[in-house]
This record gives sequence, structure tokens and C-alpha cells, in this order.
Amino acid sequence: MVNQAETKTDDTPESAVSENFQKLQGGGKLNPAMSFLNSAALERFLSTGYPRRANELFSYVNIKELIATPFACRYGPAAEPDAGAVRKNIVKGCEGSVIVIVDGKFNEKLSNVDALKGSVEIKPLEESVSSGWVRRRVEESLNEEKDAFALLNSAFTAGGVVVDIAESSRLDAPILILHLSTAPNGPEVMTTPRVVARVGRGAKAGLLVKYAGPGGNFVNSFTDIAVEENAELNYSNIQLEPDEGRRFCRTRITIKKDGKFFGANGSSGGRLVRNSYEVLLLGEGAELGFNSVAVPGGGGQAHHFVRVRHEAEGCVSNQWFRNILTDSARASTNTTVKVAPGARETKSTQLINNLMLSPDARADNKPNLMIFADDVNCTHGATIAQLNDNELFYLRSRGLPDEFARSVLISSFARSIIDRVSYTPAR
Repeated sequence: MVNQAETKTDDTPESAVSENFQKLQGGGKLNPAMSFLNSAALERFLSTGYPRRANELFSYVNIKELIATPFACRYGPAAEPDAGAVRKNIVKGCEGSVIVIVDGKFNEKLSNVDALKGSVEIKPLEESVSSGWVRRRVEESLNEEKDAFALLNSAFTAGGVVVDIAESSRLDAPILILHLSTAPNGPEVMTTPRVVARVGRGAKAGLLVKYAGPGGNFVNSFTDIAVEENAELNYSNIQLEPDEGRRFCRTRITIKKDGKFFGANGSSGGRLVRNSYEVLLLGEGAELGFNSVAVPGGGGQAHHFVRVRHEAEGCVSNQWFRNILTDSARASTNTTVKVAPGARETKSTQLINNLMLSPDARADNKPNLMIFADDVNCTHGATIAQLNDNELFYLRSRGLPDEFARSVLISSFARSIIDRVSYTPAR
């Protein structure tokens, strides 16, 4: 645990974090039920500090401005949002399966889970974390964590939501988790949403995560998902960020024997967006499918950091990323697949495609393979290209205006990913 008398007092960004923590703790703003997590995470963060450019997790991410910003930490909104702010962000078909989290705090009043009764148990994290599988899950994630911003989430979170999908359930519509941000109303705010989810043995479900609200906040979220044996989860993550929006999302996924996780990530806009995924294929026949399309504009940044670990025989992982870059936007995709000793008959692909629409844009790609087993089939690759002049000429020769022809080609580049989203309204 952290000895406050020993925490840093020098004028550094890390000392500012420590002072902020002590202020919140002294003012009763943190939840005693989460203290085991808060204190241990802060101690680990202070021992390592913010990442430097040499840190592989953030080698392509410019976080200098983010670290220098004196964010206030808030759990829950300063003023309750009205139901209209929720309704306009609900995806069609999810009206009875929506979980609302406002500035990091689960809001039962604004949520509607009538369609999930009997199949899904939903509870505040702070009421479930004292024992059982939720406690084990939270402790495991902390013990394995090396990401500084994920540690900050653990240090400052006062609660969250637990989603437990019963064994053998079949959900007609996906569960929508709506992360709603409100205006800062003063200094810029960091919020720390946290979701712990379990898909029970033999269940099949969809989970749709959407971020909405004005810019000005730094949303630093953590999602922890357990896919049990023979279960299947179709997951979509939608981020339509305002131009000044900043959002980091850390997602940890474990998949047991014959379990399946099919994920899709779509992001557009945002000053600084980072998605970090840690996936563990733990049982024979586990399968991961992950697709992502990012469209940062202006001077925005969109970054992906993915680590997939094949720990058992006969597992499959397929990843496909497509980035569309305009103006002075920047994107990076850093992916690694690690095949453990004994994980024979592994099949894995990594493919990163970038469409450059401006000479000032930049894309960094780093697909990696670490193979410690025999009898595997693993591939990786990356491409950077512009619009094809011959294809543009062909469309223009058929009477299409130049701007429309360009739009058709750009749209088709993105749709190869978007059309893989299983739930049509989300697509």
C-alpha cells in the first residue's frame, strides 16, 4: 500500500497524480470498497511513472500535452443529464438493453435492462468486488498490468458495472454500454469508467460499447471480458469523438476452450484516441477475430496497441486494421502475436492497411510474431497506399464527378471492415 509520507513531493507529473489521489481520498471521493485496488495501482504507477518514448506501449503516441494537463478527477457528473441525452445515443434495437455510465459512474436510473431479465445480471462493481469471480478478475488484471494509464484507471476508479451473462443464454439484441460524458464545467476532467463482463459457458451474446458526449474530458476507460467455454461474444466498439476529444480504452479479454470473441472497432475524429487490447487464448480451440477502421482527421491521432497470446493448441486469431488518414492526422498500429511453447496448430494473421489522403499524414505499422512452438501457420503484413489513379480514371470515365469517385473508393476501403460487424444498426 502507499505510504503517503513517502510519496513523491517533487514538481513532476507523477507527484501531481499523487497529490490528486490524496486530495480525493481525504475528501471521501473514493469508495472504501475499491481501496484495495486504488492504493495498489497508485503504488505501481508511482514506481514506474508515465511512459517515455522508449516505452514500447507508447512509442508512437504523443502524450506530452496529455501529461502536462492538470486534469481534475471526477466520478459521476456534476449535474444529472436528462433522458434525452441518452435517447439520442441509443442504437436501434437496444432500447431495453442499455447500460448507461455517466462520467465513469453506472447510472441505474437512466439505464433500461428490461429485455435482459433472466439472462443477464447487472450490478455496480463496488457492490460485487469484495469476493467471488469479480474480485479474482480485478486482482488478476492489476497483477498483469503494465500500462500506466490503465493503472491510473485502477487508482482513481470509485466503481463501475458488472455484466454477468448466464450460461447457455441467447440474447436477441446486443447489450449497449453507453459511456456518456458531460461538459467539464470548470477544469478539464479525467473520468475512469470500468466494466467487468463475463459470458457464461455456452452463451451467445452481443456487446456494443459506445462513447458519446462533448469534448474537453479525458475518458480513460478499462473493460475486462471473460469468455467462458463454448461461449461466443460479438463485440463492437464505436467512438465518434469530437475534434477535441481524448480517450484511452484498455480492453482485456480471456477466452477459454472453444470460446469465440469477434470484435470490431470503429473510430472517427478525436484529438487523441488510443485503443489497447490484451487477449489471452487460454483453451484449446479458442478463437479471436478482430477488425478495426479508424478515420482520424485534422491533426488527430488514432493508435492501436494489441497483444494476443496463444496459450493452448489449435487456437485461431485474425486481425485486420484499416486506417484512413487526411490532413496531418497520425495513426499507429502495433500488434504482436505470441505463440507459447506447446501451442501447436496455431493459426494467426495480422494485416494492416493504410490509405493516405494527404502528404502531411503519417502511419506507423509494427506487426510482430513471437513463435515458441512447432506446427503453426502465422502471417503478418502492412501496406501504405494512396487512391489508385487507374480506378479513379475508370470511375470518372463512366461519368462520375471526381469528388464522388474519390468518395466511392474511400468508402469501399472502409466498408470491407464495417460490413463484418454482425449487428446491422451498429454497422
